[in-house]
Amino acid sequence: MKDHPFWSELRSKLKKRRTSRFPTPSLEVSMESDKSKGEFKS
Repeated sequence: MKDHPFWSELRSKLKKRRTSRFPTPSLEVSMESDKSKGEFKS
């Protein structure tokens, strides 16, 4: 998932734009936690 072009592109955009609301680490953590919750529920 992390190797997906969308994520690499998003990461490069976040690196270029330091004024983004969410830092990349926090964004990744929230996405991973949401994914694990969904997996555990099912």
